[in-house]
Amino acid sequence: MFAARAGADAKTNGVYCGASMIQNAKWNAAAYPWAAQIRDQVTAAAQPWLKFTDDELWDLMFGHTISRSWMVLSNGHCPACERDVPMYTWEMDALARPWKVRCPHCKELFPKNDFRPRRARRL
Repeated sequence: MFAARAGADAKTNGVYCGASMIQNAKWNAAAYPWAAQIRDQVTAAAQPWLKFTDDELWDLMFGHTISRSWMVLSNGHCPACERDVPMYTWEMDALARPWKVRCPHCKELFPKNDFRPRRARRL
C-alpha cells in the first residue's frame, strides 16, 4: 500500500520523540532501574503490534469518509444497562475486540453491527 521513501526526503527522526529525547531515554534506562523497568514495560506492550504488517495496521484505521461523532453516548449512559458511563470509561481493546467498545458495567459490546466486514466493503 505504501512504499518506503528513499533519498533526501526519507524520514530520519520521530515526530514525537526527537533524537536527543531517545538518546536520553537510553541513557536513563542504562543508569536507573526505574527507567529500565519503564523501557521493558513499554517494549512488552508494543510486542503484539509488531506482528502486524503495515497493511494490517492501516486496515485498523478508518478515514474521514465514515459519518460519525465522538459524542454519541460517549459521555452518557449504556444503551443496554442504562447506567452512567462517563467519557473515557468505555473499555476498548483493539487487539482482542477491534472496532468495538464495551460497557464497563454490563460488559455489552457496541456497535451491534459487525463493523469490520462493512468497513472492508469500503462504506
